[in-house]
Amino acid sequence: MDPDEASGTAAESAASGWYSQAARRLEASNALDITSRNIMSLVTDALAVVYVGANATQIGLLNAAGTVAFLVLGAPIGVWIDRADARKAMVLATFSRSAVCLLLAFAIARGHTSFYLLAIVSLLIGISGTVAETGQTVHATQVVEKSSISLLISRLSAVDKVLRLAVPAATGLALGLMGAPWLMVFAALISLSAGIVLLNRGNGNVVSNHSEMPKEKRGKGKSRF
Repeated sequence: MDPDEASGTAAESAASGWYSQAARRLEASNALDITSRNIMSLVTDALAVVYVGANATQIGLLNAAGTVAFLVLGAPIGVWIDRADARKAMVLATFSRSAVCLLLAFAIARGHTSFYLLAIVSLLIGISGTVAETGQTVHATQVVEKSSISLLISRLSAVDKVLRLAVPAATGLALGLMGAPWLMVFAALISLSAGIVLLNRGNGNVVSNHSEMPKEKRGKGKSRF
């Protein structure tokens, strides 16, 4: 093997290793992100029934507030993330959700819970979730080879489906043991962890922005909703 070939092989191996590390971070962040969002959504619904005495129509409005972000803002958010730094967008979304969790926990502890407050929280959860989901899909195209993009996105979707089934049961039990304020603090810590996981770039950055991304990888980001 000549020196140039050896150098190329070494560089390729290093890049592959970084790709693997970045993909694992994305998967870990995705699992933490969907867990925090599920906890927040379920606690918000429980608060609406127990603290506010919401009826079926109001619960439906809360759920609608959580999905309206995707329906109304999904396209603009997708365009923004596709042009910006998807990793930074996800970090911003998770950190913002942590702040919302803590503010809601404080409001609950102070007895200031209202239906309008819960509706705003549901809307913010929906917005942060849309940013996170879209960012994850776009970022997936930046951390693995083109041939592995579909596999990585499938793995992210599979984890989402499993956690959407497992988290509600655990949240119901935790709500009875911890109470709503502390459970929201717990959700804030999980959301914060989802962002912190993404802060470490590893040994380098294969694709730092869209201007450096190969043409065939541009515009591949699509929400998994």
